[in-house]
Amino acid sequence: MWYGCSLQLDIVALKGRDFREYWGRLCDRFRDNERQDELLLESVFLMWRIWKCRYDMIFKRVPANPIEVINIARQQVVEFHACHDMNKVVTGGVASGGNTSFAGQQVRWKRPIFEVLKINCDGSWCGKTCKDGYGWACLELGCTEVEVELDSQLIIRMVNEEYVIDATLECFLHDIRFLASQLGTVTFAFVERHGNTAAHVVASYVTSRGGAFRWDAIDPEFLFNILAEDVNITIRI
Repeated sequence: MWYGCSLQLDIVALKGRDFREYWGRLCDRFRDNERQDELLLESVFLMWRIWKCRYDMIFKRVPANPIEVINIARQQVVEFHACHDMNKVVTGGVASGGNTSFAGQQVRWKRPIFEVLKINCDGSWCGKTCKDGYGWACLELGCTEVEVELDSQLIIRMVNEEYVIDATLECFLHDIRFLASQLGTVTFAFVERHGNTAAHVVASYVTSRGGAFRWDAIDPEFLFNILAEDVNITIRI
C-alpha cells in the first residue's frame, strides 16, 4: 500500500522497534526533500487510514481494498488543504468562507485576461450506478493562450510536476501534457468548487443522464443561470 501510493515507500526498510523509531526514520527519509512537510502530511493521513482499516478488519470483519484506501487518504489530504485555504487573502479581493468579493460584488468565476481561452473542467462518479461523467465549460473564444481550471488540487500539482505522480494516472497525465504541447501556451490552475460550478453541474448531469451532450449558443436552463451568476448578470431563465 505504501509503495502503491504517490510516496512509493519501501515500508519494510523503515520499520522500527516502535512507532517513535519508525516515525524518526520516516522523517529522515524526507529530510532533504523540499516537499518534506507535504510528504509527511500525506504519510500521516495514510497511517490513519490504515489504522481505520485494521480496526474494521479485526472488529467488523470488513476487508479493505488497497486502492480505495489510497484514494481516500489522498482525498483527505486535498480536503485538508482546501480547509486551510478557505480564509486566505486573494489578490484583488478577500476570501471569506470560500467566497471571493471584489468591489462589493461576490465573485465565483474569474474572467481570463485578454486573448486567453479559459476551460473549466470536472468529473463525476456515482457509486450506486457505477456511472461516471465529465464536463467542461469554455467561456472565451478567439484566443491564443489556454488556461485550464479544475477543483482537484492534487491533479493540478501532478500535471504541473509539483507532486509525485500516482502510477495509476501516469498514462493520462502524459496524454494531457502531450496535447498541451500541441496547443502552444497552456497553463493548469486550481480553482475552488464555487469557481468551477458550471463544469461540476455538467459532469453531474452527464453522469445521471448518460450519453454525450454539447451546448453552444443555447444552453439548458440550469447551465445558463449558473453562467449568468458567474459573471454577475441578473438575467435568469
